[in-house]
Amino acid sequence: MPRTLLPGRCALTAPFHPYRGLAAEAVYSLWHFPSNALEGAVPDVIRHVALWSSDFPLSFRAAQENLSFTEGQRPSDLASANLYYRMDFCANGRGNRNKPLIIDLGAWGFNSLINMVRRCLSILALLVISSALYAWAFDFRPPTPQERRVLERFSQVIDQVLAQFKNADWEENVDRSLAEVEVNPNSDYPLHLDTFVQRTYDVRGSSERYKEQVLPLVKEMVQSSDLEQKKELNQQIQDLMHVQVRIRINQPHIAVIPKPEENQDLQIPGAAIAYKIKNEDYSSGVAYVLLFGDVHALQWNPEHNWFDYNFVHAADTPAIENVEFRIYGAEDRIHELLQNVDWKQVNNALTPAPGNPAPTGSAIPQN
Repeated sequence: MPRTLLPGRCALTAPFHPYRGLAAEAVYSLWHFPSNALEGAVPDVIRHVALWSSDFPLSFRAAQENLSFTEGQRPSDLASANLYYRMDFCANGRGNRNKPLIIDLGAWGFNSLINMVRRCLSILALLVISSALYAWAFDFRPPTPQERRVLERFSQVIDQVLAQFKNADWEENVDRSLAEVEVNPNSDYPLHLDTFVQRTYDVRGSSERYKEQVLPLVKEMVQSSDLEQKKELNQQIQDLMHVQVRIRINQPHIAVIPKPEENQDLQIPGAAIAYKIKNEDYSSGVAYVLLFGDVHALQWNPEHNWFDYNFVHAADTPAIENVEFRIYGAEDRIHELLQNVDWKQVNNALTPAPGNPAPTGSAIPQN
């Protein structure tokens, strides 16, 4: 039936007011536009309490000065009334210029901005301090002529060893080298480099290994409609197709997991230690670690599951005391390499202690 009252008003906030024609003229902000007098028959003020988030703390000034609620209008929780506004409505759609809309955003915005600036400055200060400490601790420099000669000798020896990794089935890719190596002069041990040697060997697509071992798995994977089976076959393919070797010098700690008492030294001729380890660094296959150096300088650290290496040369000495090989990938190919490579050659890259011959593998001291 038709309405008998004056045009109704809604408590919804603009722009969600159902009376679009009325709302367009009824809502106004801190900018006070001219308005006609209110009709006394129509309630002229309603208050809406805006929601707030704990991410935006209350303004003390807003809480103490601007929240002038009368009894019955004050919200039960003062914290929920940090931001509010007041709107005037009347029958003819004109507001009273003496009753402006109030939005207390200024105090909150200023305080929030100050807090944000303080946080940003604190973070910036920490970054500057961290960068300065890092630059001091890791201020790498080009190698000296003596260091360069030692590193060139090392590179020649490693090239001779890695040349045995290549054959008709495997193609070599040089990932990292010592071409632009730098040295940390603030290190506690000699020749602390900023890089290492890394090479990856991939099965050639035209090789016998690919045709005999990889291609049948590829065909089976293509024909399979089971997603899990496809994933499993793809992993088998990757396990057969790649071998990666990473070579580092002067390692102060040599991690071995599982620990030696639960593992078996492979007794590789020329190596101080050689273990099969858990593969945590490469996406396929298995992992092995070989260390070349003075076996008597190794001491097992059960707290960290690594060997500590005790260097005899001073930190600023151009010397190589140990060489670590970590080999990842196809297990059958790694077995071939462990058996067929002349690993004793690696010891030619080491700098022996004065009066001592080049180190070779032997029994390991245990705690």
